[in-house]
Amino acid sequence: MILPSLVTLALPALADIQPGFDRFSGCGLLEPNTSSLNLFDHCIPAEWEALLVDSPFTINNPDEALAVVALPDAGNEEGCNPHAAGQFDGKIALLQRGTCAFAQKGIYAEMAGALAFLIIESADAGNVQVWLMAISAGVSSPRLPGYLIGRTEGLALQARLQAGEVLQAYCSWKPVRVWYDLPETSTHENHSWRISNTGDETMPWSFFMNRWFANPPLYNADPVNAPGPFNGSLVAELYDGSVVEDDGTKSLAMPFPFYHFRAWFSSLKVSTNGLLSVDSAFTVGSGSGILGDPAAPNGLVAPFWDSLICDHCRITASDDEFQGVDVLAVRFEDLSFVKDSDGNLTFEAWLYADGRVLLQVLDYPASASMPNVKMGLESLSGAESVSVDTASLPWSSGEAIAVLLEPWYMPRGLYTQAVEPGSELVLSMGFRREEGTKAWGYVQTTGINVVRFSQIAFRLFWHLTAWDAGLHTGSCEFAPKQVRHRNKSCMASDGVVRPYSVCEALPGGGWADSQVAWTDLLGYTCEDYLVLALCTSAGGYGEGWRSGTFANWAAPGQEPAHVACCACGGGLQGVPAIESDCPSVSCPENSTGVNVVKGCNCLAGYYGTVFRSASDPYWSGGCIGAPCPGNSTGIDVPTNCTCDPGFEGEVIPSTLGPGYYTGGCTEITMTQTTSSQTATMTSTLSSTRSSATTTLTTRTASTSCTVSTTRSSSTASSSSTITSTTSSTTSRSTSATMTTTATASSSTSSQSTTFTASTFTVSTSTASTVTTTSTSSTSTELVPPPAPLVEGGSTKASAVIVSIVLLTLLCCVCICALLRRRKKRQNEEEGEQTSLEWKEDDGELRTATPTSVAPELMDSPTSAASELPLDTESSAEELMDSPTSAASELPLDTENSAEDANDEAPELIEQQTADEEQEWFGHVGPGNGNWEKAEQFRHVGPGSGAW
Repeated sequence: MILPSLVTLALPALADIQPGFDRFSGCGLLEPNTSSLNLFDHCIPAEWEALLVDSPFTINNPDEALAVVALPDAGNEEGCNPHAAGQFDGKIALLQRGTCAFAQKGIYAEMAGALAFLIIESADAGNVQVWLMAISAGVSSPRLPGYLIGRTEGLALQARLQAGEVLQAYCSWKPVRVWYDLPETSTHENHSWRISNTGDETMPWSFFMNRWFANPPLYNADPVNAPGPFNGSLVAELYDGSVVEDDGTKSLAMPFPFYHFRAWFSSLKVSTNGLLSVDSAFTVGSGSGILGDPAAPNGLVAPFWDSLICDHCRITASDDEFQGVDVLAVRFEDLSFVKDSDGNLTFEAWLYADGRVLLQVLDYPASASMPNVKMGLESLSGAESVSVDTASLPWSSGEAIAVLLEPWYMPRGLYTQAVEPGSELVLSMGFRREEGTKAWGYVQTTGINVVRFSQIAFRLFWHLTAWDAGLHTGSCEFAPKQVRHRNKSCMASDGVVRPYSVCEALPGGGWADSQVAWTDLLGYTCEDYLVLALCTSAGGYGEGWRSGTFANWAAPGQEPAHVACCACGGGLQGVPAIESDCPSVSCPENSTGVNVVKGCNCLAGYYGTVFRSASDPYWSGGCIGAPCPGNSTGIDVPTNCTCDPGFEGEVIPSTLGPGYYTGGCTEITMTQTTSSQTATMTSTLSSTRSSATTTLTTRTASTSCTVSTTRSSSTASSSSTITSTTSSTTSRSTSATMTTTATASSSTSSQSTTFTASTFTVSTSTASTVTTTSTSSTSTELVPPPAPLVEGGSTKASAVIVSIVLLTLLCCVCICALLRRRKKRQNEEEGEQTSLEWKEDDGELRTATPTSVAPELMDSPTSAASELPLDTESSAEELMDSPTSAASELPLDTENSAEDANDEAPELIEQQTADEEQEWFGHVGPGNGNWEKAEQFRHVGPGSGAW
């Protein structure tokens, strides 16, 4: 016995191969030295197959291949790693299932030059356990066909290849195309489907359809205009109006196979309860029931299902042909509700051979609703059904009501499910026009083979190329008016370019994608979205859509598909221009200028250059914020730079380099600058004798007390001079000067203490002016900046400054008091007339009594005491009593300077304080230095210093 054979070939050439199905998606092995092609028993294609041949840009691509089968390298049997370049050039790769996605295996095979690839089912799955190799959510799809084959056949093929055989495989990815609105001028046509049997025995086959990956209702129920009573040839008269019958049933043989829920039926049961059934086991019922209930009755066509009675009713069947499709109409005439015996119900059920059903109610009692009436269909198992919402129908109108129940797949001309030896079966079909759908048919013969049904709506759209130049290249660089160009074409979904006038005649001038060469995150184009049923032309999601939103999958800088793609309800309407002025791109962020063409300059505080570019966004480079300079902190110069602690100033953004700022942050210096007060006393004593001029010994004390305190670079200065001149021959001048300068800042503190030891000068003249010169010893020390002031205390530096000021003031007070007492004693003993003069800085002279000198000095608004912020007496007491006096707080060099000064001059302050009531006498000159007092003597001079 010869088994049915799908194909017997004379020559193993691609043009001669006829695999039994003229259009299918699958593969078979071509045996060496024969013309026999054996299709794999289980061969499942990939979901992305539509990308290869369904879009306007791929519809004319090759859709089959005959090539040698090749294995990958050891260690990469699953094909989850890249193969060597060119490893599968012009071949079909054979891989193992596992580890990575189907699409990833295909991408690596495509990179290695493969024409197609086969995947052997995994060990635990045995034969193929899936009905379609799905697109991976996170991996782009390859642009070559792939197939999953059974494990038994796959391992056998692998073993033969490992043994060194050279084997060829034939693969097909030819769909059955169903067109909508295809013009007669198109080179394409609606496909039929041909099954051939070249064997010598009958080949049984079965077929079912599926839609991936959605489960929509198989039928749609839509109200339509009532066509009126059916007018065809009478086939049978089941009830002739002569009987009265309740719950009656009659059998009816169909003149053609009736397609109902993916199966064909040749007979019907007709019930007087307004019901038809394809179930041969249908029994008489009460007329009550539910559509979609597995309980009997099942396999229903319900034009008007309720508890009805045939009271002299007529039930007939007629047939006819509409648009090449056979139709059988069953007419129920003059039936009544059981509760109302008036004969006023007439309705029809039109059964199309391709599975469509028209339900039409022609005569009925006017009513607001028909609550108990059921209209619709149910499968033989009762698991599937479609019901009409009878409550929404216009029963109160009294006019004829019609509803069309239409399956999405409608086979035509298929009346048998077996192919005789040496013959073929041609299957034609129709599809309900429904966008965003994908249909796959599965044919069971000796194995399982798949047919993909491609539904394509003919459409026209503008296809645009990129401009012939970027902003500053090509025509935009050299043309006098900077005009650029691009190409456009009036593209049709059949892949044929039409004249411009065809698209221009479309409403609004036609549509084009808003972004040329648009792609999403995975590289899918606008047309890919359409053929993969990811979107609909109204902008909705197709049944191929997985998860998320269009915006979730939009590539950076790209609009979502429903905005950018005219195939998905977006795009731009109108006739697109093919010539345009070069775009005038605005200057980028942080720069200023008219546009990129004319030049852009960085804003103040920014640096960089904006260059022209030939690609979007048509500029490169840019402007970057300059970093903050030294001793400052911040994001950058234009944002804000703040001086660090201990520094002051302002950083101002600038357009000039190198730093792109002006100003800066400098170290803070707190300075105590000398503001001096000087008091000089010169006493002039004159004594006149009647007979001769006697020179009296006159003592002149010239004392300068200077105290200054200055902050923030401001200096206050006042000077007071008291001059005493004498007509005596001999004068002696003693000067003791203490100058204290304190400087402080937030970063460094400078303290300077100067002691001036007096130089004694003797001169003899009739009128003598005593001159005092000073020798200064200065010590300066830089110390760290003082700590910030805190509540309830002050820094060490502030304490030092205050202490020095108080010490100096105390010295001045003591000396001035001593001078006042001394002058008083001289006036009392000698009876002389004393004249005191104050000399101010502005040269003004005034007289005062001797007793007013000290108070005047102390109370003067320009005196040192008035400049102090602290109480003088209390400060003096703290200075003298505290072990941490100002002297102990001074830096080391300052203290040494004070000791040096004390070694060179008499300790006037201590001596005057202890003996302020005693008279001083003495002679000062070269070689001696006797100081005479009432109780002690001190000799000061070179080589001596004894008391």
